[in-house]
Amino acid sequence: MLVWETIVFAAAGLVVGLTAVRLLPGRLPRRPLTLGTGACAGVLGGYVTRTVLDGPGHLPAVLAGAVLVSAALVSLLVRSRPPVAGRARTDAARRPRPVRARQVRTPIA
Repeated sequence: MLVWETIVFAAAGLVVGLTAVRLLPGRLPRRPLTLGTGACAGVLGGYVTRTVLDGPGHLPAVLAGAVLVSAALVSLLVRSRPPVAGRARTDAARRPRPVRARQVRTPIA
């Protein structure tokens, strides 16, 4: 029974990884890394959830835990969007910088 659960957890993680690769193709690292992270996170999440729920018999809840942990770990791989050219990212970047007074050095006599 435990072998089948492992396969189901890994498959759920792979589905999460494939979904992320399809939805965010330019913002994720290489495909094998994303899929491997999804599968490993699914197995880890499944076993942690199974342990917390105290054994077998809670397959829908355990599967949901595997998917949630897998989605959380795959989301850590997402890169931020590149800045749009010509637009400031924050209001602080739009404000002009204060002009500093130029210091005049006096020669020491």
